[in-house]
Amino acid sequence: MVMMIPHTYEKSMKLEAEEMLDAVCSELEQGRRVSLRASGGSMRPFVMAGDVVVLERRDSYCTDDIVLAMTDHGVMLHAMMPDGRVMGTANVQRRERVVMVAGKVTSVERGGKVRSTEGRGWRMMMAAWRVCLPVRRVLMKIVNMRER
Repeated sequence: MVMMIPHTYEKSMKLEAEEMLDAVCSELEQGRRVSLRASGGSMRPFVMAGDVVVLERRDSYCTDDIVLAMTDHGVMLHAMMPDGRVMGTANVQRRERVVMVAGKVTSVERGGKVRSTEGRGWRMMMAAWRVCLPVRRVLMKIVNMRER
């Protein structure tokens, strides 16, 4: 699970997951974008601990969108799967039932570079990663070796 520390351009705050989700939903419902700093490793290699993600509200969410969602197991930043559940990109089995989606990640900032999640390249990488689910355990070992 990726726990988030929300921050906006006007203010910064540290909240528990459910409080954070309420605050994020409130901001998104008013049409604002919300930026969050990620921690945890369930979305590697797409979102790493320390990355800043920008969330926006959408009318609908598609397979491979990275979303901030309330699940049966808490608040998660995970990828939408074709069956409507969410799953971390570093996970190999566990999918979470979605109770509510707050918003979609529209960009990821890492090391001063901002990468849109809405472009063709990002979407192709997410789709390829999802299709590689049967060999994801091996792929994650390679990712872990590269991170050292």
